Amino acid sequence: MKKTTKVILSLAVCLTLVLSSVGITAYAMNNKENNNNENTVTTTTSFNKDNLITPIDESNSETVYVIANAKGEASQVIVDEPDSDALNYHDNAENLPINVKVTYTLDGAEIEPSELVGKNGHIVIRFDYENLLKEKAVIEGFEEDLYVPFAAITGVILNDDKFTNVEVKNGRLMDDGDRTTVVGIAFPGLQEDLQISSDKFEVPSYVEIEAEVTDFELEATYTIVSNSIFSAFNLDAEGIGSFDDIQDSATKLSDAMTALITGSDELHNGLGQLLSGANQLVAGIDTLNTGLNTLSKSSATLNGGAKQVFDSLLAQATASLKAGGAEVPALTIDNYYTVLKAVLAKMGVDIDNPGPAAANETVKAILTLKAQLDAYNQFYQGVKAYTAGVDQAAAGCGKLNASAPQLVGGIKKLEAGSKELHDGLVQFNNEGIKKIIDVLNGDLAEVSHRIAPILDVANKYTTYEGTSDTVKFIYKTDAINK
Repeated sequence: MKKTTKVILSLAVCLTLVLSSVGITAYAMNNKENNNNENTVTTTTSFNKDNLITPIDESNSETVYVIANAKGEASQVIVDEPDSDALNYHDNAENLPINVKVTYTLDGAEIEPSELVGKNGHIVIRFDYENLLKEKAVIEGFEEDLYVPFAAITGVILNDDKFTNVEVKNGRLMDDGDRTTVVGIAFPGLQEDLQISSDKFEVPSYVEIEAEVTDFELEATYTIVSNSIFSAFNLDAEGIGSFDDIQDSATKLSDAMTALITGSDELHNGLGQLLSGANQLVAGIDTLNTGLNTLSKSSATLNGGAKQVFDSLLAQATASLKAGGAEVPALTIDNYYTVLKAVLAKMGVDIDNPGPAAANETVKAILTLKAQLDAYNQFYQGVKAYTAGVDQAAAGCGKLNASAPQLVGGIKKLEAGSKELHDGLVQFNNEGIKKIIDVLNGDLAEVSHRIAPILDVANKYTTYEGTSDTVKFIYKTDAINK
């Protein structure tokens, strides 16, 4: 089904391909520099087949080279016919479909190219494209004059040592660190062919470059003019009949954009609540950290006191055993079980299974002493475990408390980023999606009947002076240098 949607999308793809190919075709002719000491506008007037880099796989394509001064004023036309080994030279620039005009403005005042060499200031370089070629076409029963649609793609290379803060209208910038390549595109006459108000949808008709320049010099510029992206389509009027599908898609796009904006707003609000909770959490962590640090500072005192009591009990137990006639070493936390076991063993009693001997008063006293020491040892080990846990918790809480600001900072960044996302989506919707939908539902729908005749006019223009199937023009303007 040949719907307008397919035409528009295909045109967009073609434009992308054309723009990406500029880097290959921009140097369609080898530029030989003039090294004169005086300020010059470098001009190349003689070429041969070996000087020309022609497109690949265009066996019946005509290439027309237009040699112009730095203002775009053409002085020579060189035609490369596909079926000829020689170039056709013309010392006039008659019958060209597009006129390229280049103007230069320095600090707000227009200036001649030759006067620009070595100058400093704010430079504006503007390329205007005038469509000179019209053909008759019948639209809804009425005959009209339509411009033959062309795309004009201009490539300019700027030295980063001389040009800074480069901006371009109707183009793109590519900077490799040494040079900035400016690629601009325009469609002269298409606005008039479509009869769309420029207030609602402006078709580019010029390329404008602005920059701060030091010691002005400019390499030769190249502009490729071609109608191939239009003549690639061969549609009759029936192929451009219905906008229902694309308008339905536009409605779905609008609904999806609204849902996306709503979702981004909910995300922003949710992160705001998370940030508030995080602040409360951080305050709680700080309070906990203070308390744990206070307890941790008491750990050594608590452990020391418990050990002192244990040592006192062990000393009393040692004295009691010796008073009873037992020869024993001083009892310690580590040896008291072994010493008491040895004392009972001499009496023929197993400390862990005393049996009937437990009724003996001496044995009973020693077993009671062991039970008392075991009970306090359990308490003592509990105190040590508690203080160790407090110390560990204090250390962990200290790390958590130290990282809390990072947590809050991260959430703040997320919250700020979500707001930027929401604001950006709103701006994109207002300035992009809504305008596209307005055009689809308004002017573009109203002029859909004009697309097929415009493409038909493009299909009919295939050669400049020969019998080729396709034709392209490469305009070369003179370099401006010392």
